[in-house]
Amino acid sequence: MHSPAKQCAPDASNALSNGHAFEMQLRAFQNALSAVTDFVYIFDREGRFAFANKALLDLWGLTLEQVVGKNFFDLKYETNLAERLQRQIQQVIETRQRLSDETPYTSPSGIEGFYEYIFSPVFGSDGSVEAVAGLTREITDRKRTETLLDAQKQSLELVVSGKPLDEILTFLTSVVETQSDGESVAAILLLDDEGCLRVGAGPSLPDYYNQAIDGLKARADLGTCSVAAVTASVVVTPDIETDPKWSSIKHLPCGLGLKAAWSNPIIARDGRVLGTFGTYFRECRKPTDFERQVVEILSRTAAIAIERSRADQERERLLTSEREARADADAANRAKDKFLAVLSHELRTPLSPVVMTIPAIEFDPELPGKFRESLAMIRRNIQLEVKLIDDLLDLSRVSSGKLRLQMETIGVHQVLRRAVDNSARDIIDKQISIHEDFNAAHDAMTADPARLQQVFWNLIRNAVKFTPAGGDIFIRTWNEPKSGQISIEIKDTGVGIPVDLLPRIFDAFEQGDSRMTQQFGGLGLGLAIAKAVVEMHGGTIGADSDGRDKGATFTLQFNAVSAERVSAPPSRDNGTAPRKQSSHARVLLVEDHADTAQTLSKLLAKLGYRVKTAHSAALALELAGGEPFDVLLSDIGLPDATGYALMEQIREQYQIKGIALSGYGMEDDIRKSRDAGFSEHVTKPVNVEQLQIVIDRVIADNSPTT
Repeated sequence: MHSPAKQCAPDASNALSNGHAFEMQLRAFQNALSAVTDFVYIFDREGRFAFANKALLDLWGLTLEQVVGKNFFDLKYETNLAERLQRQIQQVIETRQRLSDETPYTSPSGIEGFYEYIFSPVFGSDGSVEAVAGLTREITDRKRTETLLDAQKQSLELVVSGKPLDEILTFLTSVVETQSDGESVAAILLLDDEGCLRVGAGPSLPDYYNQAIDGLKARADLGTCSVAAVTASVVVTPDIETDPKWSSIKHLPCGLGLKAAWSNPIIARDGRVLGTFGTYFRECRKPTDFERQVVEILSRTAAIAIERSRADQERERLLTSEREARADADAANRAKDKFLAVLSHELRTPLSPVVMTIPAIEFDPELPGKFRESLAMIRRNIQLEVKLIDDLLDLSRVSSGKLRLQMETIGVHQVLRRAVDNSARDIIDKQISIHEDFNAAHDAMTADPARLQQVFWNLIRNAVKFTPAGGDIFIRTWNEPKSGQISIEIKDTGVGIPVDLLPRIFDAFEQGDSRMTQQFGGLGLGLAIAKAVVEMHGGTIGADSDGRDKGATFTLQFNAVSAERVSAPPSRDNGTAPRKQSSHARVLLVEDHADTAQTLSKLLAKLGYRVKTAHSAALALELAGGEPFDVLLSDIGLPDATGYALMEQIREQYQIKGIALSGYGMEDDIRKSRDAGFSEHVTKPVNVEQLQIVIDRVIADNSPTT
């Protein structure tokens, strides 16, 4: 048997050998970890450091001996952070699970950073947790980049959502200031069209500072932002106090403890300088690469916001200009309508007695024959003047969109024949031959018969007007083979249309050369009105001519419809045929124009009406109170009241129906007459025969007057 001494000797020798090997392994472990830039460390079960590698010890400025056995509180970590870390170590021990997290940290030497770390359990041979191993990696740059990208995303969302420019720029400056933990101050200046700097955002600068720099002319020898704006390049001033460019204004930043500055130009997509992104430091230094990167990215975002804002401002300016122009145009249209209404009234009123008197004289059997031709000439010229007034009003209705159509099913051939009949006197006078060739088997269409007849009459009248005596006018119709549309052609052998005038023939006031105007007169409105009316009916109209003295052809096309219910065409009695006498209806005539009142009173009396005349609203009310009347005929413009007000009183007090007689013939005038209680609105000059029809219709209408 071996003695105890002999037995112990090899055991001691083995122990010494094992201890030496462990120390060698530990030193090898420490040497390997010393080359690792990440922080590696081990905690015991009480959360005290058992090991820390060189990178972590250098951050703390301590040795391993100074660290072993210490916890985070002992190492002077900020209390909240120390509590969190110690709690997480115990959590790993208790749960036997690894844990990861991240945190900002400032070292004892003032080095700031952001770190992510992992705590992992270390298991013993019995399976219990003997220690906790840790690995920490600095992620400051990554975190800053994430923060920057998030800030850029937020700022772009502000741009897209249409936030005010100053709000967006203020947000961008706050990103820079936040990144520096308050060690820098940021400001954005905008360059205006005059080359002056305007404060876009400077929330951390006092008002007096912003007011002092707002409006400064950008120069290459003034400050930092000014130079960046002029040169379109990055400008750095490491020491404001000693830089000559700051000599005249250095009291502004230095008074706030700002010692250095740099500025990045804000560049538009087309290369224009929109402004500058300036940053001030509280110590003399240059910007870091990361700070340059941050401001460069934010400057691009600022450029987007500025361009978007200016585009919005320009769009708003254009919209405002358009609204103002539209308002001006509406005002001009209203003024034009009012002018035309007044002009119509002033021209129509003196024509009324003349228009009413001529037919009465013409059909007087005792009139000597030598006067009839002169009367016919007077009648034609007065009708021409009335036509010019009507054309002016119709053109105004067309241009303002106030022309209204009363649609019904009519026969085109009937309307054409009536239009020819209305031109019969002129056709006979010029001995023109009319050739009708109505081949359209289906001539029914939906139209306003009065307006369609106006179109046909206008074209036929022009054909008569521009065709020499003894000439020919051809009117023909047909149905298109494929579409079934009805086509109407009016062709003459007259003066023709110059080829260069054809594209403009339907323009208002277009009459070709001055010789045509002098020879034939007119305002050149008829064709413009005809085209508008045709198009309102869904039709087309075109003109053709081989040139001067070769005649003209006008072709119209409309959609045909079923001919089940065809209305008779409107009667356009020209006052040349006397009507039978009316019953002895009682008429109260209110007219302040003496000649019109006298003439109309006589003619109505001749037709069998019992007429009482008043030249004012007051006298009309007095007469209405003294005896009964069947109908009121009242002018609108009276010396002591409007015809509207008179009608309202007459209707309320005496239940008398009314007919408005007025030189005002616009749609608004007719609407006002209806609203006041008038049953009809007759526009001057008054055609007595037509007026008789209206009077009889109103009297025969048994509907109440209220």
